Order: sequence, then C-alpha cells, then structure tokens
Amino acid sequence: MQWVRRLWSIGATFNDAVWINVDETALPYFTGGRPGFRMKTSEKQLKDRMVEQSSLSLRRCHCTLISAVSTDPAVQKVLPQILLPNFARQKKAWRRASLIESHTGVRIMLGTNGWSTCKSMRDYFKIIKATVCDITSKPIVMVMDCHPSHIATSTIHWLSRQKWHTLLIPAKLTYLLQPLDACVFRRFKHALFVEHAKQKARTTDGTQSFEEWLEATCTCIRRSFPDLDGMACFKACACSPDERELGPRVSQFVTAQTHCGDSRALTEEELFEVIGARREGLHALLFPKIVSEARPLDRPPSKRLKLTLLSSVFTSA
Repeated sequence: MQWVRRLWSIGATFNDAVWINVDETALPYFTGGRPGFRMKTSEKQLKDRMVEQSSLSLRRCHCTLISAVSTDPAVQKVLPQILLPNFARQKKAWRRASLIESHTGVRIMLGTNGWSTCKSMRDYFKIIKATVCDITSKPIVMVMDCHPSHIATSTIHWLSRQKWHTLLIPAKLTYLLQPLDACVFRRFKHALFVEHAKQKARTTDGTQSFEEWLEATCTCIRRSFPDLDGMACFKACACSPDERELGPRVSQFVTAQTHCGDSRALTEEELFEVIGARREGLHALLFPKIVSEARPLDRPPSKRLKLTLLSSVFTSA
C-alpha cells in the first residue's frame, strides 16, 4: 500500500512510532440466543418458557463502543474503551452507571445520542492524547476507516495539529485491512455473548436488568482489550510493508506481478477513490508537505482505475 510504504519511508515504523487503530461497534441491549437454544415443539404449558424474554424496543436499542488497539503493549493496557449511550433512553440508569467506571476501567461518555459524531471523536482523541503522552513520546499513527466522523475536516484538522500521522483504511475493505474488524471484534462479540448467556442462566426467568447487562458488558470489555496482541493484528492487516507478515486472508490477494513502486503521497483523485467520496480540502490536510508528481485526472475515474487503486493496497515494498 502506497500509504503504508510512505509512512515507513518517513520513519513512522512499528519501532519508531505507536500505531493505534480506532473504530466503533454496536452493543445491543439484548443479546439474543444462538440457533439451537430454542425448541420448536414442546408441551403446551411449557411453550412460554421456550421464548426469550425481551421487548421489541429492547431488542432494537443499542449503544456504541469506541475501542482502540495499539502496537505498543504498554499503550494497549491504558487505551480508553468508551461507551456512547443513547442518553435519551434510560437517563437515570446511565447516570448511575458512571459509578462502575472506577472498578471496570470502561469509560462512559454521557450526553450523546448513541452514535459516533465529529465531536465525540475529537473528545475521544483528546482522551487518547492525555493517556498515551504520559507513557511514550513516540509519534502517533492513527489508523481509521472512512466513517464520516473520521474523515470530517474538523477531525483530520485536529489530528494534524497534534502532528499525528493519519492512515485511512480504503472504503469497503475494512473487513480485510482494519485490525479491529479483522482480528478483534468477532472474538469480542463471541465472548460478550457467552458472558451474557452465563448471567441469564443464573436467573429463573432468563431475564436481565439494565444494571446486570452493563456490568457483564464492562467486564467483558475489561477482559478482552488490555492484553490484546496489537502488533500481530496490524501485521496481519497489511500495515507492514513486509509481505511475509500478511495474514492468510490478505495474502491470497497478493500476486507475483504486484508492482513495487517508490513511496509517494496519494493524488487527490486517488484519495477520493480510497475514501469513497469527494471531500475537498482533505488532501491538503493529510499531505501538507508533499506534492505528488502524478498529473490529476481530467475525467471521472473508470471502474478499471478504481479496482487498480484498491488492489494497490496489497503492494509490498
């Protein structure tokens, strides 16, 4: 990937910088059972016991978890994992929930609507800055996908003022190239289901109060994230120019005809292809000191060009 090779060429390697991947995932208030947990046929008087006890509103509600993974084990242990609740619902419960932060290590950002916004992302980066800068003085490489709150001009401008490098994962390739999506969230969601299933099994009716749900969720977050092997996750997702360190899902797209060119900044049109949208002014914020020699395109990019640009993600140095 041109972007990765450029970062390594300017000294932002795994040894010289701290790489951090930030992403969000939804945490439902009701974690349903898996197939096989219900019986299709049963005695008439027992049929009501074979249905999970939850309301429609409970099954549809969720909060957002903003999580992070780093290449530095010392940084990984203190990285903030933050819940963004829909504060319009269950206000009293979420206000009481702030009391659990002291013994779970999970922070709760009150006053949100449950979705990641430009303001919540900047607030999250400020927490990362206050936490990480006390541990290391190395440069920061922030790896993010192309969610609107990540590529907003105000967000990128704040990161550039901190002298942090920014690496954007190409649109529609996060399942392969984003460490949290490819290596972390699936195992975390499975552990979350197991934790909630155990808690429900200890009750007589299989129900779960909000406080019990929150306690189980925070416990699972505390067990899953601080001891992650972030370095292995980043290497498996093509964040290293060494082709031999790629994960099996990514390496299958690498061919012997992969072109190895010199590292350079993306042109403006290439950047628009990577993020999947036109955002004027974003190129100048991401590449302020480098001007590409490539001539900008005078026509809309074709489908062949788009596939070529996306396949360049897997180019090795």
